[in-house]
Amino acid sequence: FIRFYGSFVSNQPSDMEVKADGGFILVGSKVTPEKGSQIYVISTDALGNVLWERDWGNEGSDAAKSVVMDSDGSPVVLADLE
Repeated sequence: FIRFYGSFVSNQPSDMEVKADGGFILVGSKVTPEKGSQIYVISTDALGNVLWERDWGNEGSDAAKSVVMDSDGSPVVLADLE
């Protein structure tokens, strides 16, 4: 499948991991004029449909660099915070 995620602002993907249920966790950064760069995380099902998405961080240049799955199936996001 081909899917486009994010919005019309600047989105920069960094990493992706396959979840135990066959879905995906995608991480990167989302840039908006109001807040600058923030950490951006998307969880999808096996068909690429978005289950949830979150962005967080301080105003500035925060960005997720990579993601790994914890032993309980939770995503652990490694990020640069400024």
